[in-house]
Amino acid sequence: MSSINTTIDQINAASAGMVVFLSVINFVPGLIGVVFNLIVFTRPILRQEPCSLYFFASTCLDLYVILIVIPVRIVSNGYNLDWANYNIAVCKLEFYGFHVPR
Repeated sequence: MSSINTTIDQINAASAGMVVFLSVINFVPGLIGVVFNLIVFTRPILRQEPCSLYFFASTCLDLYVILIVIPVRIVSNGYNLDWANYNIAVCKLEFYGFHVPR
């Protein structure tokens, strides 16, 4: 029975490491892409197009997800530091703030 528990602990440690690694990999190119989108959609010539406003709003929400949601998920999943486990208000705020913008 001990070898099964050891194997399960190793799998959990590997999955936590993968979450941190893949989240950091997604963070860097995502931030670069969002910054480029902000540069493009704030050009004066594109402000006259109605669809440009929608893309700009989507880019702003993507910026929120990249700068707020991903780091909190890295800390909570990778290092087991989750405030939502200890406070119901933080849990509700995190759920609303993380799932609605997506």
